[in-house]
Amino acid sequence: MRPQKNGTEDANLPWFKFYTSAFEAATGWLSEAEVGAYLRLLMLAWKTPGCSFPIDAKWIKRRLNIRTEAEFGLYETVLAEFWTVQDGRFYNKRLTAEHEAAIARHESGKKGGDANAKRIAAKKGQGTKRIVAQNGKKAEQKNNPLKTNKNKLSGSLASVKQPLNDRASDSESYSNSPVTLVGRGEGCGEGGAAPPAKAGPSMDQMFDQWWAVYPKRTDKADARRAFAKAVEQDGFEVIMAGTEKYADHHKRAATPRKYLKGPAAWLRAGKQHDEYEHQPSRSELLYAAVFGRAGLSEAMDQQPGDEAKRGGSESRAAGGVIEGQWTDLG
Repeated sequence: MRPQKNGTEDANLPWFKFYTSAFEAATGWLSEAEVGAYLRLLMLAWKTPGCSFPIDAKWIKRRLNIRTEAEFGLYETVLAEFWTVQDGRFYNKRLTAEHEAAIARHESGKKGGDANAKRIAAKKGQGTKRIVAQNGKKAEQKNNPLKTNKNKLSGSLASVKQPLNDRASDSESYSNSPVTLVGRGEGCGEGGAAPPAKAGPSMDQMFDQWWAVYPKRTDKADARRAFAKAVEQDGFEVIMAGTEKYADHHKRAATPRKYLKGPAAWLRAGKQHDEYEHQPSRSELLYAAVFGRAGLSEAMDQQPGDEAKRGGSESRAAGGVIEGQWTDLG
């Protein structure tokens, strides 16, 4: 979960990917103030070395300019719900995965830039050699002006005589001979072949994006193999759409993690094509409770309690935050 220190941990990463559908599905029950607190905590972790921050209430208050305990209570709620603790620091699993993927892209681009610089330097060296050779040839020509002019004159005369002889011998064949334009690609106008098509995202990039969305991340190597095969069969967009539906459905239903399918088994079973029944949101349930909207009263009776809705004791245990411990830190 915690990123390895590889020399690029503090790389300048000014932005991160934000999946609105996944975020909304995971935070649908939060108030607007709590959503704002969550976003500020994500940004704070992203720009802090290690994509994490210490379990220090004073440190957090100072960095986020939190003035009152009531305001800080919003941040405590979000930290207990969505953040985990390791080695005395707060981590967000999804953000950590995005941070590791961003570092990988940064390193790949840096290596590509270094290789390109070497190619350019090599071409410049070859160009310099050609210029030196051409200058040497020009100097030789200047030293023998009579020989040079004689060669140019004989070559010019030969080039003029040959087309005239061809026309005289076979004028009809000459006039009807096909003309081939070399170096003109179809649809690219004057000058050269058509530009190459832009390459799409690599298989590794697509897998990293899908892996960050899938709600149960186990046996990554096997999942990578199953993902590559599924992309060939169904396409990346179909898999991502099905994964987001699956994650949203079980998040709303507060399904315990042990009942979720492993990622490789989920892909091999073709679960990306499954459809899920609509689970009423909190706003819909509230509307039904106030206005007696038909069709939702029964669904309200089947909804889990507030503790289960927020992930229950299981999510708090997974986060490793105990209220008494956090109070002592204040």
